[in-house]
Amino acid sequence: MGDSCIYEARDEKILVSLKDEKSTVRIARFLKPFVRNVEQAVGVPNTPLLHELFSHSSKNWPSKVSFKGWKHPQKEWGQWVENLAGKYGAVWNQAGICDAILSSTYEFPCNRDVILGLSEFWCPDTNTFVFPWGEVTVTLEDVLILGGFPVLGESVTMAVEGDHSKKLWEEMENQRTELHKISKAKRAIHGVWLEHFIEKGSDELEHVAFLCLWLSRFVFPSCSVGSHVFSIAVHLSQGKKIALAPAVLASVYHNLRLLKEQVVVSSESNSISVSGLFQLVQLWAFERYQKLAHNSARLLHPGEPRAARWHKVGSKLNLPGVKLVVKLAENFSWRPYAAELKNWHLWGFYKEIEQVVFSCSSVDEDLTSFGKCLLASELVGIDCTDLYSPQRVSRQFGMDQDLPGDISYNQELNNMKMPLPVQAETNPTQEMTPNAATTSELKYGSVSSKNHPESTDQAEKNEAGNQVSEAPRVEEVFETKSQGIKSDAKESHVTICQESLAEAKKMQQLAEEVIDDEFDSLPPTKSSSLGDDIDNRKRKILTTTLGGAEKSLASEFKEEPIDVDELPEIEWRKGSKRDKKMAGQSFYYSILISCLNCSQKIGNQSLSISKAVEKKPVKKAGKKEHHLWKKRESAGSGQKALNLVRIISQLPNEKEAVYGALDKWTAWETEFPLIAAAKALQILRKRSQWLRVIQVAKWMLSKGQGATMGTYDTLLLAFDMDKRVDEAESLWNMILHVHTRSISKQLFSRMISLYDHHDMQEKIIEVFADMEELRVRPDENTVKKIARAFQKLGQEDKQKLVLRRYLSKWKCIHFNGERVRVKRYESDED
Repeated sequence: MGDSCIYEARDEKILVSLKDEKSTVRIARFLKPFVRNVEQAVGVPNTPLLHELFSHSSKNWPSKVSFKGWKHPQKEWGQWVENLAGKYGAVWNQAGICDAILSSTYEFPCNRDVILGLSEFWCPDTNTFVFPWGEVTVTLEDVLILGGFPVLGESVTMAVEGDHSKKLWEEMENQRTELHKISKAKRAIHGVWLEHFIEKGSDELEHVAFLCLWLSRFVFPSCSVGSHVFSIAVHLSQGKKIALAPAVLASVYHNLRLLKEQVVVSSESNSISVSGLFQLVQLWAFERYQKLAHNSARLLHPGEPRAARWHKVGSKLNLPGVKLVVKLAENFSWRPYAAELKNWHLWGFYKEIEQVVFSCSSVDEDLTSFGKCLLASELVGIDCTDLYSPQRVSRQFGMDQDLPGDISYNQELNNMKMPLPVQAETNPTQEMTPNAATTSELKYGSVSSKNHPESTDQAEKNEAGNQVSEAPRVEEVFETKSQGIKSDAKESHVTICQESLAEAKKMQQLAEEVIDDEFDSLPPTKSSSLGDDIDNRKRKILTTTLGGAEKSLASEFKEEPIDVDELPEIEWRKGSKRDKKMAGQSFYYSILISCLNCSQKIGNQSLSISKAVEKKPVKKAGKKEHHLWKKRESAGSGQKALNLVRIISQLPNEKEAVYGALDKWTAWETEFPLIAAAKALQILRKRSQWLRVIQVAKWMLSKGQGATMGTYDTLLLAFDMDKRVDEAESLWNMILHVHTRSISKQLFSRMISLYDHHDMQEKIIEVFADMEELRVRPDENTVKKIARAFQKLGQEDKQKLVLRRYLSKWKCIHFNGERVRVKRYESDED
């Protein structure tokens, strides 16, 4: 390469901070290559990102997205690591994989919405996440520190050499072939492999087998141990350093591309799956956007790897919440690994004083690794290759961002000059360094945003802001009041507030128009001053609305209602000064309430203003009118139920197909259509389609809906008719434990009938014992079944006791058109 320097330093007179839009003059450092003109810059292609595709069409994520490469440590894995660490810890350190192996003993729960939210902004052409404020990506630095994988070393495609190494490779292949024969899956699945090798055979063979499983499960994840990792395992077992980080990053880029491609060609009812180390993407997201994990990283213990901070840490945000967090530049941490962290040793390339070094053999290995992270290159994986472009994300390395230029990916890191930026905490210009860009870069960003619109949300916010010019900035209102709210509640809801911004402003305009229309059309009253009368009534309505909002907020934040007098005055187009203030307060509450996902309820409440001046007496509804299925909102539920029955009746008997169709049936419902689903169950029950009854009922319960005695009764009947006694027993045991005191007599009778149909006398007696313990009196038919069970078991004395206790001596029959009471004979009791 002609240039001996990986960067360029120059005085930049106008350097703009994206955070606060301030400018300064200082020496700036830019990664090469860069260009000075926007026209020459290598920009983001016009291919739409997923979030743009979703916002401009009816397309959305499929109902099921599986991350097959997301593996958790096996039960005995931690013990195996501990056993071998004492023997081979020095070898692992020599190969640079010690932290990576230790990281595999921790559990990282899959937060699906975090991965999907980030993937909506992934651009496969640049291998970066393209957000409204700029580009960022998972870099080799992230893979090195979070994954613990070495950046330097030989390629993963390096073949084994030498007789001993080849012998180890052949032995692994023989063992894999043997496991194919004895395994039911006809593959060397991970569990079988672990049981076969743990603490068995020679130490060296066990070590190689251990590394094979580690590579197949936690580095290049697959469903079984394959021969593609044998060569790497042999090299690592001998302490040879293999460049795992570039291969892992190539796999991550490749699978992010596959995820987007599959979504584009699939439908919502389909299911898609991808492999790859997506837990690394989640760890990257938690480190860079700590709001995604609610700042809940755990403290590291001495010797733990960086990834241990996120052991069993999840995110409570849904998909819209995740997208709101990542769209804001202030939420992104540019250099999280340069910050001081208790019990974590900073890498050698994070310096307190800025330095410039040459990447030669005499330089520390840490510094050479950092130089590799700064150099654009081709990433070589096991079954894929991809391009690495760090010059597009210079700020992630503590440098400044200029327009990215075209580059040759065959450069070598030989005696090149490279910078070592200072740590973020000790940098006197830290506000400018990690968040700085030239004015050309900002123009380039604005051009890119035209090709990839920043977000329709922002355009809607601006449009909504112009509609009500007299209203204050919502951000100012929110910031003023939120200071008095608990910090944890503020943190969790501030991002959601911004999504509801456009909706809240439209709500303000609508509320304003409705209130004005309502009171302008009021007829004259006996009051001496019509204006005063209207003011009083308007004030009363706003106060009532405000009180309801206070209660909703208090229940959400779990604290006392907010004092409305603390709010600043807000101008309103009509009404007295007091009305203006209260209208502004009502508007503020509508914003917060929509942030808390109750805007629809409170909005309807605030806008339901009666046009009648005098109140009319409301007739109390009878029991029939209050019946769930007779309510107005249930209109059309019968047709929905018939549509559901028609849909699932045509489906194959496959769980994924049925559940996918059911999920699609409810996709556009604001609330779960419980009434329609219950009616569909009744229709299927009448048609004796017991298999479909089971599928629909199980789906309802999996959604947390319809957990009533009626649903349980229908499901038990379907299990009975479909001869699935074991599943019926499991359901019954759950009902006994969860709903012990509320089990109905009908449900007990249903279970006894089920056992009676299948001639299970002991089970009938068990259910009867539960009935007696809970003091539930059986009906006549149930008593006869219980007595028959005692008789078949040879317990005639208990049979007679049951009949005497629960059957009356008299029974009613119809004789000559009349109902008469006659004495029960002993034959009636049999």
